[in-house]
Amino acid sequence: MNPAPLIPLKYAYLTGSLYFLAIWFLLFQKWPNRRKHMLVVGVVFLWIGIFAEYFWWTRDWWRPMTITGTRIGIEDFIMSFTHSAIAILVYKYFFNK
Repeated sequence: MNPAPLIPLKYAYLTGSLYFLAIWFLLFQKWPNRRKHMLVVGVVFLWIGIFAEYFWWTRDWWRPMTITGTRIGIEDFIMSFTHSAIAILVYKYFFNK
């Protein structure tokens, strides 16, 4: 008999995206001089990420369960926004740009 998972599958994608949102908030608080860059890059890549998710990823191999039960969920918005903003901060930090 298999034990019940710690996080139901319906909430697994949301939980993963909230981890990245927490990291984003920590970085946002740590570097106030980078906040504008994080927000601008996050908003720009939010729409690029949603477009790619809808027309490319969910049609091919990636079909995560969302809490809304739709093809594109709230989780996709969180992931598109946070991944790009975290990436720009990591780039600026490691390469001193």
